[in-house]
Amino acid sequence: MASVNCPDCTRAASTWNWHGYRGDCPDCQIRAIAQAPRHLRELRYDQIRRSLGEADAQALIARVREEHARIKALKGPQK
Repeated sequence: MASVNCPDCTRAASTWNWHGYRGDCPDCQIRAIAQAPRHLRELRYDQIRRSLGEADAQALIARVREEHARIKALKGPQK
């Protein structure tokens, strides 16, 4: 999902805990939501639904879930 124009997304593609985010990069925003604790993601999903409508929100939420899964895979097994 990494944006080819964003150095933070490029770095985050191979580093699960990359801390850099850019406010003007939609992929960075997706990654920020994906790395948030579950209860905060759910709050953000509600905000997204209100602002975008259900259909567009579901597409964005699917991208967040894909990014969350990608980050978990990079992170590896947890003890």
